[in-house]
Amino acid sequence: MNSKERVMSALNGAQPDRRPYTPCIDNYTRSGLPEPYRSMDIINVQKAFGADMVRGPWCYKEQYDSTIRIEEKRVNGSIITRYLTPVGTLQKTETFTKESPNIPFPAEHLIKTAEDLETFNYLTEHTSCVPDYKELEDALKKNSNIVVATGIMSTAFEDMLAHHSGVEKFVYLYYDHTALIEETMAILKQKREREAAITAQGPAEVIICYENTNTANSSPEWIKQFEIPMLNDYARIMHDHGKKLLVHMCGHINMVVDQIAAALFDGIVDVAPPPTGDCDLPAAVRTLGAQGKVLTGGIECTMFAHLKPDALVSEVRSLVSSIPDTRCFFLGSGDAVPQGTSVENLNAIKALIEKPF
Repeated sequence: MNSKERVMSALNGAQPDRRPYTPCIDNYTRSGLPEPYRSMDIINVQKAFGADMVRGPWCYKEQYDSTIRIEEKRVNGSIITRYLTPVGTLQKTETFTKESPNIPFPAEHLIKTAEDLETFNYLTEHTSCVPDYKELEDALKKNSNIVVATGIMSTAFEDMLAHHSGVEKFVYLYYDHTALIEETMAILKQKREREAAITAQGPAEVIICYENTNTANSSPEWIKQFEIPMLNDYARIMHDHGKKLLVHMCGHINMVVDQIAAALFDGIVDVAPPPTGDCDLPAAVRTLGAQGKVLTGGIECTMFAHLKPDALVSEVRSLVSSIPDTRCFFLGSGDAVPQGTSVENLNAIKALIEKPF
């Protein structure tokens, strides 16, 4: 089997010739690699280190209508963005660091008050998303023997909780202004589902939702009430177009594994054991596998960064021996392979996965 056949066979319930390998090697990983990898296209970096499924371009872009004005300025390493609308102004501040050159830290969230929710609703309703398949189509043509997955944003619930308001403010707003924040999530959900529909109509066979489900910043009850139903709606959209939906869950999920197993999506990716996550991997694979789902991940990211190659290989052998199921468990990284991971470590796992063990 080639890489694409291997991954798609497993996702369709058949036995692959060997365990698929699907690490999350992204721009964060690449920023810590030496040349020639640092200058390579990110898909080629993933392929160079043996990935059977790579993360490719997304296939939609946002557009604001003429009533929205955006101002952006850089101050001391931070980006301050202001959204000016006829009903109010929103501002957020994001800070990039040397250690995280691609994903910024939120220094100021967009939503701080109930009035901001009203402004955010206007902003969402006056933002459209348009298809842009060209880059993804080119990537698929160049890489016909490998799965090139595309992505979609997290659900409206997770987006509000983690990105737009932050956990503390979300909790206060939810209990002080329940109807308003639920209206905001409903409006944002409609936008997210339009993005999902555009993606489902595109050329990728596998879509990854970058959800970051995590009981460390949410609760099992909220995940049951809001997040799983929204993910199920994503899954229905994808399945209506014959696509597979995988959900990125690198955080604490042990308390909600049964909820995940009962959901409609096809599996979860980049799953992490402690300390990044809390997943009991063998138990989770059994629970998800009983429902036909796959789980990918398992190699704790600190191991990638800090162990010597022989020690890393030993840990991975131990992990794989505890989960013999080669259809439901794809070996991969627990969250993104971190900046600072050596070429030697990446090549050691590539060599290991390519031969029976």
